[in-house]
Amino acid sequence: MDYIHAKRTLIAAGVGALALGALLVAFVPTFWSVMSAQVLIGATSSLFGPAVCAISLGIVGHHLFDARFNAGFLFLAAIAAMAFSILYFFMPETRDKSFLNEHL
Repeated sequence: MDYIHAKRTLIAAGVGALALGALLVAFVPTFWSVMSAQVLIGATSSLFGPAVCAISLGIVGHHLFDARFNAGFLFLAAIAAMAFSILYFFMPETRDKSFLNEHL
């Protein structure tokens, strides 16, 4: 990632490959097309972490990179906690039948 100057182009190509894989799974649901799409999605998803990291480093520099990276992870952790709470408390599949009968 450090030697590539067209990081945004690489991210755009990765998004395109992810879209192609999703369309392949949706419209051609055979075994080999789904396997090919999953390999494509897996290969391109490994580009996003280093690319976003390199772009962030280029934007804020070395002296502010830790703060920006920590803030991003804190934000993602808050979203994950909120999603877990919503799923745990509002999805009926996560509760016992007795709990649902008593409280609903």
